[in-house]
Amino acid sequence: MPALIRRLPAAGWVSAGLFAAWSVITVTGLPDGPDRRAAAALRHLARHTADVVLSWFSLPASVQITAAWLLLLMVVATRRPWWRWRVAVLAVVVVAGVTLEVAMKVLIDHPGPHPARGVIVLGSDAVGQGSFPSGHAFRGTAMAFGTALLARDSRRGPALVVAGGFAVVLAWATVYLNQHWTSDVIGGVLLGLVAAAIVGAVPFTSRQPAP
Repeated sequence: MPALIRRLPAAGWVSAGLFAAWSVITVTGLPDGPDRRAAAALRHLARHTADVVLSWFSLPASVQITAAWLLLLMVVATRRPWWRWRVAVLAVVVVAGVTLEVAMKVLIDHPGPHPARGVIVLGSDAVGQGSFPSGHAFRGTAMAFGTALLARDSRRGPALVVAGGFAVVLAWATVYLNQHWTSDVIGGVLLGLVAAAIVGAVPFTSRQPAP
């Protein structure tokens, strides 16, 4: 673990610092006004078709599909040994992140918006009255970037661009569907970036075969 901490890139430390700072800001209630104005503005854009499309788009970040996604990566890693440590660490940081998310939702009095407009929902992202940070934003960001970091060196750049696009659209969908405040989604994305940075700090367990 100390070696992994030393290998953590600057982006990981910056994301961790921003997440800690944003958590304190959220607890003070400073984002409440902007959160409510953003939610009110998005309500005027609501359309049933967009609700359905974005609900389907959000499914990969649900707890159930995230678990299936991780299981699939573990199965593939049995045939790609150079993936094994990164996939194992991705699973650990996602579980740790979900545990932190649940703890913060229990401890922080930060009710989410109501009612959500999600047409297709697996489980619930809310624990009690807590809404910070967004579990969907965390899981989607961590899994998208964590998976992209498994790509070969020559393909990793495009994979990270796709992961970034997925995370941005997912963040937008979560706020648009009134499932979370904007501040919740920002916290979830920052926590997901920390998880991805930890995965990126893990060396491949063996040399990748030539393409």
